[in-house]
Amino acid sequence: MQYATVLAANLPPSLNSVYFTNSGTEAVEGAMKLAKRVTGRTEIVAFRQSYHGSTQGSLSLIGDEYWRNAFRPLLPAVWHEQYNSMAALDRINANTACVIAETVQAERGVFAPDKEWLRSLRKKCDESGALLVLDEIQTGFGRTGSFWGFTASGGGAGYPVAG
Repeated sequence: MQYATVLAANLPPSLNSVYFTNSGTEAVEGAMKLAKRVTGRTEIVAFRQSYHGSTQGSLSLIGDEYWRNAFRPLLPAVWHEQYNSMAALDRINANTACVIAETVQAERGVFAPDKEWLRSLRKKCDESGALLVLDEIQTGFGRTGSFWGFTASGGGAGYPVAG
């Protein structure tokens, strides 16, 4: 309980609850299920050269065919776009349940997005009603110099994390 309180205190006010899982891949699975249930939508946008875990659903999101190929068929309606590309944001629409992104891509070799791209991603999700899921397994808990990777990549406490 104390740990959850500390975590919530280090998040924007709109993110005021904590759900513990055994692993990052379980957190990703939970986020996908939550997004589909809350939005009533089925499509998910993920990014190439990303890594989100090794369960069936998380493998569907991984952005490298090398990891996905042996486990097909995977989840339908998952679109893989180019990370840090403004054109990729056009894929997000009224059918998108969520967009999942790492705040720094580790599988790619520690690649941080442009701050403007991350802000534009947030804005596009807000406009379309899609949830934005930020995978912080590699960047959270101070690994980027701030408690959360999204604050380092997105511009600090004023960064609009939740709509």
